[in-house]
Amino acid sequence: MKQPRFLATTINSTLVALLLTVFSVNTSHVNPQPNEGVREIVVNFGIVFDEIIPFPLFDTDAIGGVITINTPGRYYFPENITSRIVIDSDSVCLDMNCRSITRSNASENLITVNSNKEKILIKNGALYNTAGPGTGCGVLINNGSSNIYLENLNITDCGNGVRLDGTYGSEITKCEMALLDLVGNTTAIALNYADKNRVYSCCSAQSTQAGYDLLHSKLNCVENCRALFTEGSTSVYGFKSYSGQENLFKDCIIKGTKTDAWEFCNKSYGFLLTGTETETKIIDCIINETDMTSTVSAVSYGIHLDPTLLEYSDLLEEIAKIQKSADTITSVSWSPDEVHIVTGDTDLRIRVYLFDGSGLSQVCVHNAGEPIYSVDWSPDGKYIAIGDDDGLLRVFSFDGATVTEIDATSSLGSRARVAWSPNGKYIAATGGGSRFYVFRFDGSNLTEVNSIAPSESFTLRIAWSPDGKYIVTGGDDNYVRVFRFDGSNIIEVDSDNTATNSINKIAWSPNGKYIVSGDSDNYVRVFSFDGTSIIHLDGDNSAGDVVNAVSWSPNGKYIASSGSGTFNRINIFSFDGSTLTHIKNSATILGNSQQSLWSSSGKYIAAVDTDRYLYVFNAMNTPEGCIIKNNIICDVHSYGQFVGTGITAGGNNCVTKNCCYNNDVNYSYGIPHVYYANQNDTIYPFDNISTPPF
Repeated sequence: MKQPRFLATTINSTLVALLLTVFSVNTSHVNPQPNEGVREIVVNFGIVFDEIIPFPLFDTDAIGGVITINTPGRYYFPENITSRIVIDSDSVCLDMNCRSITRSNASENLITVNSNKEKILIKNGALYNTAGPGTGCGVLINNGSSNIYLENLNITDCGNGVRLDGTYGSEITKCEMALLDLVGNTTAIALNYADKNRVYSCCSAQSTQAGYDLLHSKLNCVENCRALFTEGSTSVYGFKSYSGQENLFKDCIIKGTKTDAWEFCNKSYGFLLTGTETETKIIDCIINETDMTSTVSAVSYGIHLDPTLLEYSDLLEEIAKIQKSADTITSVSWSPDEVHIVTGDTDLRIRVYLFDGSGLSQVCVHNAGEPIYSVDWSPDGKYIAIGDDDGLLRVFSFDGATVTEIDATSSLGSRARVAWSPNGKYIAATGGGSRFYVFRFDGSNLTEVNSIAPSESFTLRIAWSPDGKYIVTGGDDNYVRVFRFDGSNIIEVDSDNTATNSINKIAWSPNGKYIVSGDSDNYVRVFSFDGTSIIHLDGDNSAGDVVNAVSWSPNGKYIASSGSGTFNRINIFSFDGSTLTHIKNSATILGNSQQSLWSSSGKYIAAVDTDRYLYVFNAMNTPEGCIIKNNIICDVHSYGQFVGTGITAGGNNCVTKNCCYNNDVNYSYGIPHVYYANQNDTIYPFDNISTPPF
């Protein structure tokens, strides 16, 4: 029998002192309360059954290896048994009396509560399946049941330690689990269509897939629970919730969540919220050592709010479009909060639109005096950078109603393209010639830091790596080039000329390990980059048009492209770490598509065309309204060409007062309000703290 290992989380003492100072806030208002109905049931058990002599259960009571309890009452084990238990009555108290059930069939459920039962108490015992984890459960509670209480159980080597197996319209409600030790199960505790339940002070150790897994479940409280050493050969999770609502995870500890899978699609997660999860809270939790075993090339996360691609029939469904420009719209950019979209056009106008999730309305328009060929919103949402036909980089502020020009450079050439650095302190720009530039922006002024001319050909496109350490360019000489930027110097690292025509667009993946380009030879191409070398991995020309735009989904699993030619469509490709697969295209839009861009959460794709339209399409389901607060995430790592990330959360979610420490990357998806401990910035009460590495 497997023995659980003890938690040995170590956190830097200086970090702890900093956390105690910054996070010294009263959170008593979020402390979950016990389900009163369950507590009342337990009390009633004491009153009702104390005067009733408990009924002993023996293996000799079994029929076909099953003991069926079909009468209300109090039952106990005078000795260990090898029979399964089926509870087919309301108002049952089963005291295992520190005894055990041992079976050797991986598909069997050791204790089953039949459908639509209520007021069941099971306590004080151990359940072992010596055949090892399979499809069976330690305790299975079937649909429509309510007011079930599990306490002081040890469950080992089952498929699910405990599974609340409700169905839509027949949910399991008001159940409570406390002081459970679950060792070596595939999943320790699974809640399927289970609402208003409480899981308290339970420990999952050495599960092979998930510690705690919630599916379409809502209003559940998981408090003071542990997920230790969850290790498997596919994706693994400490805690996971899919398409639930208003669940609370509080004061939980996750340590040693690891996968030994080689495939890109397999990952390890401390917490995963995915699907249409809404208004769920992760508060006051510690995630430590989420990574890979050995040197496996996969991805790991501390807390990950993961968008999922819509069903095929809904993917790229047009939500809204608007036609305000008098000439070709050349460029588009989302505000970080997905509320506004800015466009630039050859009609000399910057236009800002409000997007409410279903429609577009113009907020303001500004005559820039020159045709605009590039727009990019700053990471904090306060500024818009543009590149115009005269080759100027210009910065405007946006206050929610108007745009105001702050500063501009001298001409860099013609038809400037611009890109903000991830921390918002720098802007990279190219003026259509061979040279590109990096400028520092302090909120008022642009100051040139450096520039470089890597070739005699035109540098057409430019993008930053997510960590801000590298810049990638694409040009009309067919080259993709990567440069290192250290805050002052620009140094070329490597290049690739697999493309057979000019590079029209380029973008870096969210994990910083891949680069996608769109080419005039109709190809979407993906390259890997390990900090030293850029290597072409795959290309796909099935979209059939010149590729003018490419954009990564925030989770790095998908690429959107658009172009001009025969079809004029938005295309979606999947990417598994080595191979591109074309999975869908939109209906034909009216004109040649000049740019398409995924929103920060991945929920939407915006596109513009030569027929003066701005479009918004559906793309993904995303968690929304979730609160990630006062958590500590440290030692999240991946190996090879991948990175481990402390917290990823985009869109309409609140990430505040967390501390990420010693992860490959601490924060991703443009999380705002990050205080970097190596900089002398002012720390605010709502800041997320980032300590090395950053």
